[in-house]
Amino acid sequence: MTISIRPLKVEDKNRWLELWHGYLTFYETTLSDSQTELTWNRLMDPNYGIHGLVAEKDGAVVGITHFMFR
Repeated sequence: MTISIRPLKVEDKNRWLELWHGYLTFYETTLSDSQTELTWNRLMDPNYGIHGLVAEKDGAVVGITHFMFR
């Protein structure tokens, strides 16, 4: 099993949404659709300072992480 890590891309949005909602469910919290969209837009904005990575296994996205540098 090989897992590769790469930056989050626009075409990952649907899978990111699935994993994002799973994250929110795990932590027993909710966010509005507008807040989720804002989070996605910030992740896609290279000037905002929040970045996303995905883990891929056999070409399928199986994990996400978000991070920032200050």
